Amino acid sequence: MLELRGVRLPMGAREPISFTLETGSIAALIGPSGSGKSLLLAAVARRLQVPGDIRIAGRPLARISGREYPLYIAHSDGNAPGGGNTLYDYLSLARIHHKRFLYPLAEHHLQALESIIDAFDLGEYRLTPLATLPSDALRRALMAYSLFRDPELLLLDDPAAGMGIRSLGMAQRALARHTIQGDRTVLFASSDIGFAAQTADRLLIMEGGGIAEDLAPEALDADIIKRYFKTEVLVSRNIYNGRPEVHFFPGA
Repeated sequence: MLELRGVRLPMGAREPISFTLETGSIAALIGPSGSGKSLLLAAVARRLQVPGDIRIAGRPLARISGREYPLYIAHSDGNAPGGGNTLYDYLSLARIHHKRFLYPLAEHHLQALESIIDAFDLGEYRLTPLATLPSDALRRALMAYSLFRDPELLLLDDPAAGMGIRSLGMAQRALARHTIQGDRTVLFASSDIGFAAQTADRLLIMEGGGIAEDLAPEALDADIIKRYFKTEVLVSRNIYNGRPEVHFFPGA
């Protein structure tokens, strides 16, 4: 469970941010550019000091030790690391906090690594240096790394950016699998309203550094999008799950 009480971002919103995410849920932060989505993720990831109380599994964020931190939180800002690691070596580093000193990864971790490679169809790039991956494969690799860390709380900043339609489907399925047992939580920021509506259980619309709306994806409509994003759209319903699909007018 993630709890925020009285959190204030540096943008000076009138009302502080307070909400609770139940364990097992997927929530999306959406809103116009500059609304505070990335800043809020950074605050929850302990990369930005802000006033207020943030708790994970009932524990104050500030009291989680550096040694415990990887078990509780993984945060991806969407930037690829430097260095010449191959894809396989890069993904292996995601479980380094589970590895005994001077010992290799345990067999069950290696099996989980193969599963995440398969889930994101990255097998052909196993020995490819990360820096030379095609952009779409790199986006999949970054998400695979975060998921392979297997944190209690997964924080992702714009995970759908740069992904092709097939990769978006992989990402949605992977996030659903990550939370399906009810013991993991995902909070992601997204500039892709459609991806957020199709993936999350809950949408938190940010404006001016605060939470302006907290709603189920099914409640998202054209009026809400116009109010916060200042653009005209058509919202239809997916015939399989009833969730909104957002269509932008040419030139709007």
